[in-house]
Amino acid sequence: MPIKFPNTIPISPGVYFFLDAKGKRLYIGKAVNLRNRLRGHPMLTKATSVDWQVCDSEIEALILESRFIKKYKPPYNISLRDDKNYSYVVFTDEEFPKVFVAHRNGIGPFTSSTELRAALKALRKIFPFCSCKKPHTRMCLNGHLKLCFGFCCLKEPTTTAEKKMYRASIRALQDVLSGKRRSILNQRMIENIKIIKEIAGRESAIEKLEKILGLKKIIRIEGYDISNIQGKFATGSMVVFENGMPNKSEYRKFKIQAPNSPNDILMLREMLERRLRHPEWQFPDVMLIDGGKGQLNAASDAIRYTLRDTLPILSIAKGKQEIFSTTLSKPLSISHLPSAVAMLLLHIDAEAHRFAITYYRKLHQRTISGTLKAL
Repeated sequence: MPIKFPNTIPISPGVYFFLDAKGKRLYIGKAVNLRNRLRGHPMLTKATSVDWQVCDSEIEALILESRFIKKYKPPYNISLRDDKNYSYVVFTDEEFPKVFVAHRNGIGPFTSSTELRAALKALRKIFPFCSCKKPHTRMCLNGHLKLCFGFCCLKEPTTTAEKKMYRASIRALQDVLSGKRRSILNQRMIENIKIIKEIAGRESAIEKLEKILGLKKIIRIEGYDISNIQGKFATGSMVVFENGMPNKSEYRKFKIQAPNSPNDILMLREMLERRLRHPEWQFPDVMLIDGGKGQLNAASDAIRYTLRDTLPILSIAKGKQEIFSTTLSKPLSISHLPSAVAMLLLHIDAEAHRFAITYYRKLHQRTISGTLKAL
């Protein structure tokens, strides 16, 4: 005898279950609209009763359907579709795991590869992941679209913090797809929620920095540093932060050509003059220089000499814990800055230092290797 269609079935997304007389699940499905999907369903003539579970979204329904099919192995789900036709989400075993859909050996099963791919596309906006087959020197399109972190497919070395950030996103995605962390999906939160807060905090920091410096709009900040030992193997670095976040595809490094003498100001001026001769590189809204008043003046001279114009410049003197600026009449104590602004500026300065010293070590190692070969 066919099941009498219940009028209490909601119109929400969800998962439904057709049961036999003993309450065993015969078939499990999902629906965007439970009432519409169940009305006239073929299983109404085969099952004894029907039950359902409301979900907050289509994606949650897709994931729960997969979880329940795997757990209960309903006979009609198995007979209607060969296991080989189910889809699974596979995560590669590498430093920055890639994510793809296959017919075996992953998280699943999912009944529709089309819906699964659409769900992954939506989830990727919350849990970014890399899909590039080879590393490259510039940020990929997915990085610009915020579908990956941007650093995961670059040839440049990544930091421990960046690796942790990526892996946290992957773990959260795996948990959501496995049905372990429904609350993350329902509240549109991810395991590395600190990252989202950090991005929001940096946007706020930039707004505060604009007010401090008296500037209308800051999008691109370039940070500079020099690395050398007594003038030898001198290198310079340019790092780029856009909207408060690093854009590694825009980083640049310089092998200083000035005579081997420990004159950081002279080296800084050389680096900036060379940088400013590249109009094809987008000019910054603010330059951040590692150093004090002397470095600030050297940077100002380099800009006037090269561009016959001015750019807002900050210099960070970590010894005295002060910030100098071409837009301000007197230095500011770092401790008196809003904490978000201080953290942003110190992060840019630290990243410029890291990038410069990495290049310095590379040049130094080459020299050592060449000497050993000559011996």
